[in-house]
Amino acid sequence: ANKHSDTGCGPYMPEILTLARNAAQERDTLTRSFLINLRSLAEQLSRMPGRRVLIVASDGFSLQPGRPLFEMISTFTDQVKYTSYDPTSYLSSEISGIARLATSRNVTFYTLDSRGLSAQPGIDISDKLTETRNQAQDLAKMTSTIGTSVIEKQDPMNFLAQATGGIF
Repeated sequence: ANKHSDTGCGPYMPEILTLARNAAQERDTLTRSFLINLRSLAEQLSRMPGRRVLIVASDGFSLQPGRPLFEMISTFTDQVKYTSYDPTSYLSSEISGIARLATSRNVTFYTLDSRGLSAQPGIDISDKLTETRNQAQDLAKMTSTIGTSVIEKQDPMNFLAQATGGIF
């Protein structure tokens, strides 16, 4: 049993995991579709004369779209095994393929974080959440997981820009 079974989480874990798997697969499908469209756009742009620059404004995307969901579940339950429940695959080969195509065809990516300047994400710590030490520790773990996820969503955009001679 995990430390949160007394809060009623235990009996709901199969349903939570099913919902997380479905959400992860939906994110995977959307990310793959975005990458297919981005590749197509780079191919079309490469046929045009002159200097070819592609400006991408986005809040970022994960190369393993389901991982943050399962890391959050793992963090909350203190059960590392839940990180392996992620049904999505790592999309690094897709992003590398786009970068190779763009580089070989002289297409430069300039990428912008559409969120603008942002601080490390956090959760408001109200008096309700700080009632016990365990809740404060859980909150710190979850905030760290969220922060890591946000930074990792920027990595593919930075990679595209750097690999093609652009700027993130």
